[in-house]
Amino acid sequence: MTIAVFGATGGTGFHFVRFAIEEGLQIKALVRDPTKDSISQVADKIEVIKGDLYKYEDVEKTVKGCDVVVGLVGAEQKDIMVTFKDNVLKAMRENNIKRLIVMTTAAVKTSEDNFSLGQGFMSFFLKNI
Repeated sequence: MTIAVFGATGGTGFHFVRFAIEEGLQIKALVRDPTKDSISQVADKIEVIKGDLYKYEDVEKTVKGCDVVVGLVGAEQKDIMVTFKDNVLKAMRENNIKRLIVMTTAAVKTSEDNFSLGQGFMSFFLKNI
């Protein structure tokens, strides 16, 4: 199974990609900066596509050939989720992809927290995909 991942360089996205690799899933990740630490750690195990979520061509290239799209995009830019919806849904329709999973949230973890909800969720989610 091949999964297109948007938001792979963020905290939750990085954990998702790492767990997906451990589960033997194929990953295509659209990233703005492939040299970012979180993605460079796994770049030899996934297909990294340097691009921009705001450019439809980059989104379409990322989802092409995938079975599932996972959106873990942070909301630091107020229009990012509208752009995500527009570009990703159009690319999914054009590539006949039926499965979309989206998770986005404000940062709620403090420096004293030992448990990461993202880590727990990803472990459960990938075992049930």
